[in-house]
Amino acid sequence: MSTRRILRAHRCRSFQERTVTTTSIQRKLSRGYERHIAGDTQTAAQAYAEILAADPTNADAWHLSGLIAFQKKQYTDAEQLIHQALKNSPGHISYQANLAAVLLAAGKPADAELLCHQILKRQPNNTESLKHLATALRRQDRPGEAAEVLRTAVRLAPADADLLCNLGAVLNDSGQLEEALSILLRARASRETQPEIHLNLGAVQRQLAKSQDALQSLNRAIELSPGLAEAFTNRGNLLLEMKQPDGAVEDYQRALKLNPQSISALSGLGQSLPVLGRWQEAIESVRLASQIAARPTNASTGSVTLSLRRRMMSNLLYCSSLTPGLTRRDVFEMHSQWGQSIESAITPFEHCTGRDPEKRLRIGYVSPDFRRHATMRFFEPFFESHDHEQFEIFAYSECACPDDLTSRIRTRSDAWRSTHGLSDQAVAEQIHNDQIDILVDLAGHTNGNRLPSFAHRPAPVQATFLGYPNSTGMSRMDYLLADSVRENEFSTQYFSEQLVAMPHGACCFQPGDRKLQPSPPPCLSNGWITLGSTHRLEKLSHECLSLWAIAMQQNPTARLLLIRDVLGSSERLRDRLKIQLHNAGIDLDRVDLEWKIPVNHLEIYSRIDILLDVFPWPSGTTVYESLWMGVPMPSAPNIGTGSNASASCLHHVGCPDLIANSNNEYLSIVGELARDTNRLIQLRQSLRSQMEQTVCNGERFCRDLEAVFRSMWRRNCGMSIQESGLPLIDCLAGAASCTH
Repeated sequence: MSTRRILRAHRCRSFQERTVTTTSIQRKLSRGYERHIAGDTQTAAQAYAEILAADPTNADAWHLSGLIAFQKKQYTDAEQLIHQALKNSPGHISYQANLAAVLLAAGKPADAELLCHQILKRQPNNTESLKHLATALRRQDRPGEAAEVLRTAVRLAPADADLLCNLGAVLNDSGQLEEALSILLRARASRETQPEIHLNLGAVQRQLAKSQDALQSLNRAIELSPGLAEAFTNRGNLLLEMKQPDGAVEDYQRALKLNPQSISALSGLGQSLPVLGRWQEAIESVRLASQIAARPTNASTGSVTLSLRRRMMSNLLYCSSLTPGLTRRDVFEMHSQWGQSIESAITPFEHCTGRDPEKRLRIGYVSPDFRRHATMRFFEPFFESHDHEQFEIFAYSECACPDDLTSRIRTRSDAWRSTHGLSDQAVAEQIHNDQIDILVDLAGHTNGNRLPSFAHRPAPVQATFLGYPNSTGMSRMDYLLADSVRENEFSTQYFSEQLVAMPHGACCFQPGDRKLQPSPPPCLSNGWITLGSTHRLEKLSHECLSLWAIAMQQNPTARLLLIRDVLGSSERLRDRLKIQLHNAGIDLDRVDLEWKIPVNHLEIYSRIDILLDVFPWPSGTTVYESLWMGVPMPSAPNIGTGSNASASCLHHVGCPDLIANSNNEYLSIVGELARDTNRLIQLRQSLRSQMEQTVCNGERFCRDLEAVFRSMWRRNCGMSIQESGLPLIDCLAGAASCTH
């Protein structure tokens, strides 16, 4: 409720409820109130002060003074002043309702909740207090309870746009997107000029993949309220998804002008600026967001729920992994600080040591990506091969928009749980009640993760793999599945988890298209070698491009082809990329930019002879797709902030000679390939069959994974590392601590 509406309510209620006052004080209060509602808070405050000097028991003057402090965002003063009003007029409901609003703004939702319950005991149909109560519950990550409170309020006032708007937002939090959309459309019909309705509507439409509708809603929110920082941030997020990074950056910057403490806007800059090659600004944004996120909840962050703050921080850590200029030590320390912070606030479940090392194990997979998503190309191949006599499979899905792949995974699970819209604690309780033995995270710090639920330790054994190239930073995450090429005994210092060495690689790959065959190397028809990149633009750091520049110089007839759909978003983006390439030393006359992607995107590899690697963020899906289409991608030395997935893939496919341990070796490998047309032809003909026997063998990978799960459980039952057979990376290197 706006301060103006609160003031009008004050006139309707409070003035009528006043006890006896002198005529002069009443006139002065009326004049002060008129100046107050006209926006002249200085004159109003002076009038209220004069009244209190003459009559320190005047509750209205205390209350209205509190509202002025509220308007000035002086929440501590506002709280004290309204408490003084209630001291002189105990139980005054309008005072209590406004105090609840102040407490919410001050970041005290639990106190606001208690106060609202007091009001509702006396006036169960007080819709304003029901609305405040719902807000208090929502900010304590209790969206289900908040929705029920708002449903009650809407039944009492079905045309109240504020209530409908809030209900729509809470339903969005709860993952009830279609109902949220319906409710918010009702709210818009009731009061089209309320910006918050369009803000919430845009958020729901974005989740439902209605991008154009979402854009229209957010545009309208900004048109109605140009000072609404959250609308600019949300539109920035939408534009980034729509491959318009320039527009996204502009919106994040507008949001920060309005709210310099916006963690979400700073994190958005951390994701979008690298696409534009503005790495230093990205680093500064990430670091500032980290500092703000580490502060305790206060008035400036009081409207942000705990779960949202945790998601923002996860997003920040994801950004840090992408950021050149940060060392792997820097990145790990940021992750570790996050882990310590979240675990210190949560009391974990207690578990007894396992008694039966050979029991049928309950495995729980947790992911936001049980849908058509790149991660599932590394999950589905082994998931369908599980031995259900030995392992009972539970899937915990954070997916907001299920599709046909969601249905396949659900069908192949022994139990399916939707976690979307549940609080982190509720998810943890569900997992604990399901008596999961080994809980597996598939997301790391990527969007939609449920790592805070792991902080509750709902399962006795917890592990992570697939979705993220770095540590989670959590001491309660026991293991991270890797292999001895991705990581080694020297990199264990950058993980809070113990690293498990999967014998045939840390993942297996499902090709998108088995019918499309590799084409001959394009150099045969072009007469020159095409060095290519299909990587995301934010992975093209200056250090990476500088290494490419030397490769181009050493192969003077080669051309560089960069293919990415986002390049079609604006001429400005293409110009900026050209500047990046030029500054790195690449001759622009030898560069081709392409943004028209065929329906079957794998066809783009027919135009590339050799794919170049990226760092600091390692290549993931791209190296597998490239090799599947017969295009070699030599692996750059692992000098980045994450695991070396490309080297791991090449090793397990059987191409260790394409793995470089230094920049000079990398350049040598690229040069040798460029000069050896016969080798390029041979690779086009052989790589696919090599992959089918190795990294595309889902059955073999599943047996490896199940053996690792069994070893984890045996260790939980009291066996030593050696007795359990658990292949820890530091143990394989002979660490003395591994005898226990």
